[in-house]
Amino acid sequence: MSPVPTDHKISNLLSDDQEYPAPEIVARACCQQDFAAVYRRSIEDPEGFWGEYAKCFTWLQPWKKVL
Repeated sequence: MSPVPTDHKISNLLSDDQEYPAPEIVARACCQQDFAAVYRRSIEDPEGFWGEYAKCFTWLQPWKKVL
């Protein structure tokens, strides 16, 4: 039996680090068009960020404190 060429081994498939763009229909429907900005805001203003996000839900009582 001949040895398997190095570039055909499964370990090469497991280390693939290429990025592939989302299909256009998925990209258009994405809620977070600018993930970096959303993440930055969550770090810089966590109370404001999470308070605003919490408004997306229906609550039995409004919250008194975020975090």
